[in-house]
Amino acid sequence: MARPRTNSLPKDAVWDAGEANPKQLLFYQARTPFVAYGGAKGGGKTHAIRTKAFGGALYNPGIKILIMRQTYPALEENHIVPMRRLAAKTGAATYNGTTHMLTFVNGSTIRFGHWSGQDSEEEYNGQEYH
Repeated sequence: MARPRTNSLPKDAVWDAGEANPKQLLFYQARTPFVAYGGAKGGGKTHAIRTKAFGGALYNPGIKILIMRQTYPALEENHIVPMRRLAAKTGAATYNGTTHMLTFVNGSTIRFGHWSGQDSEEEYNGQEYH
């Protein structure tokens, strides 16, 4: 069933995705369920992932998004901390440190995971994420 495209942000909230380079724009405009984005260090991949995930969660109520990194410290530094700041600034979501999940006011979630061997594959396997 298709999700209604509504914005459930508080009326006074402002979210600015910022400027994007040409590769980021292509990534943002992609509408397929799975999109790859690669490139050299410093190409804006991490920022693009955060931006697309946050915007996707805002404008697609009920969507489930999974962001993974190789280690938890890298995940926390590059994704969790900046996205918690953005969520607090906009009032769009709250963070649960136990589940490592941002839950948006419209029912969307962004879950954060890291590679910890075969167990981590089994933990996320079979769950529907976009």
